[in-house]
Amino acid sequence: MLMVSKGLFETHHTYLEIFKVQNIKMKQNIFQERNKVADLILQTASGKIKIPSINFEDAIKIYNYTLFKVETSKISWM
Repeated sequence: MLMVSKGLFETHHTYLEIFKVQNIKMKQNIFQERNKVADLILQTASGKIKIPSINFEDAIKIYNYTLFKVETSKISWM
């Protein structure tokens, strides 16, 4: 289970079962590259969930772990 929270005054929580991820993308522009941060974009059937500006090493770990869990999961996502 992945929980993504966003907001400063009004916090919104998004809960996501990892096996429901259909696509994962890591993006990094030149300013983020200089500061060693990246954005992760998780796509599901209901839309995209963006995790902005996280440490690059952590982004790689999350990216690899999510791919591993999606590929090895035997649970149907529907």
